[in-house]
Amino acid sequence: MRRDNDRGTIMMLVIGLVPVLAGLIAVGTDAAVLFSHRRALVSQADSAVLAAAQSADLSALYTSRRVDSLPLDCRGARKVVDQRLSQATLDPRTSRINLADFRCGRTTVTLRLRSNVLLPFAKHFGIEPTVEVGADAAATSPLR
Repeated sequence: MRRDNDRGTIMMLVIGLVPVLAGLIAVGTDAAVLFSHRRALVSQADSAVLAAAQSADLSALYTSRRVDSLPLDCRGARKVVDQRLSQATLDPRTSRINLADFRCGRTTVTLRLRSNVLLPFAKHFGIEPTVEVGADAAATSPLR
């Protein structure tokens, strides 16, 4: 027994589900872009701070009588960080990195990076398409 009033119900379900699926794909794409960008930023921060933590203050090291830690050269550490961040512009995900904070002590280096991410589908949902992401990193001199 066939009912004529059920015709087109599958078409209505498909028409209703297509926008929902498109929205899920768009949100998933924006989340993937954001995650990828943040992961690249964390990688750049870790790389820069680890390289900076190896910038030894050789004059302090050679003139001290007792060495219990490797003293850092803060100017050298900052140069290393700037050099690493200038190389980061080769990756399109991290081409707009800003060094928000840099601190150097006798044996530790910390930095904070910030960058803006352009989300491809956010504007279609009424959300600001540019989002700021950040990464913090810290390292201690290798000799302790």
